Amino acid sequence: MQVTAVWHNGVRTDVTKLVQWSTDPLTLDDNDFQITYSHVLYQDRDGAPGTAYAAPVGLAALDVRKHIYDRVETTPEGHRGTCSYCGQTDEAFQPHEFVWVIDREPTEEETGLKHEECFCGYRRSENTEIPKKEHEHTYAATVVAPTCTEQGYTLHTCPSCGDTYRDAWTDALGHSWDAGRVTVPATEDTDGERTFTCTRCGAERTEVIPKTGETPCDGGANCPGRRFTDMPAAGNWAHAGIDFALKQGLFNGMSATTFEPDGSMTRAMLVTVLWRLDGSRAPAGRNTFTDVPGGQWYTDAVTWAAENGVVNGVGSGKFEPDGRVTREQIATILFRYAAKRYDTSARADLSVFPDAGRVSAYAREALAWANAAGLVNGTDNGFGLILDPQGDATRAQVAAILMRYVKNIVR
Repeated sequence: MQVTAVWHNGVRTDVTKLVQWSTDPLTLDDNDFQITYSHVLYQDRDGAPGTAYAAPVGLAALDVRKHIYDRVETTPEGHRGTCSYCGQTDEAFQPHEFVWVIDREPTEEETGLKHEECFCGYRRSENTEIPKKEHEHTYAATVVAPTCTEQGYTLHTCPSCGDTYRDAWTDALGHSWDAGRVTVPATEDTDGERTFTCTRCGAERTEVIPKTGETPCDGGANCPGRRFTDMPAAGNWAHAGIDFALKQGLFNGMSATTFEPDGSMTRAMLVTVLWRLDGSRAPAGRNTFTDVPGGQWYTDAVTWAAENGVVNGVGSGKFEPDGRVTREQIATILFRYAAKRYDTSARADLSVFPDAGRVSAYAREALAWANAAGLVNGTDNGFGLILDPQGDATRAQVAAILMRYVKNIVR
């Protein structure tokens, strides 16, 4: 049996091989066959619209209700469809479905590019420009610490464009002045100068040290040592020396309220006093004494004194910073210190002192100079004046000696 399909345009097609026959009962009548064609079920029904047949010849005239465009071509206008059964074409079978495709992303410096593209691969609007991106600041924060004179702040900088702004301001720290050092010693006739250094930034300021020939201290409100409870009374032989040493910045108290005028002078104390008198200059080299730790209040002073020949060690690489200073030792140290700056040719006859024979050989020349210069005088032991060369030098005695040194030698 042959089945021929007659399409609406008159084309006749042999569809015998495409027909599927079935003897299953139909749902609406009892005809003995049905035709399934291209997934669309055409079933024989008497009088059904668009169908006709003449059984048993098997000639069926079918009115096709839907083209099957399974051959598709791309055109600028869309997709051209061709029906695989009847050959009919439809220029507007399916329009293009365009989406934008990015070819080059835009940046802040360069425009981007894009084009429209259909799922079929057809492209249009080639090299359409995408505007440059607007600049967006990305700030990096840098904290600028305050200084003694300048406020601190946080600096925000955009690395790509250099734009900056500041916020989070903090107050300037202000100077942190040290205790000061005597840069110009006061004399009997001229004012001296004390220089203070900021421990943070190194800035300096100065103040005047009154000349020593002014009205003697009465121990009142203007007394330099008034805060010390053990300050010798005005008129005591030690009072003027202590006043001088305090005003010159050569001595500090042993505590906030005590000076300890009768306390022993140590080797570390003495070289520190001379270092301050010299302007507290930084030493050129490094400390070489094994018993002088780094970072102590006397470390720089000992190093300075050793490298300038003011003091020697006690042997075996030691200095003995806590060792007591005798009267002949302080005379020797001052002699070495003065010899690098002033005339030290004067000599006194030490034989007038009953204990002159007790002066150590290394100290004879120095003690003769110190006595001639009026720095080290005799001390009364109740029986008369003696040199007492091995006697410990007290803080009050050293203060008096240094006052005489500045007045008599430095002038």
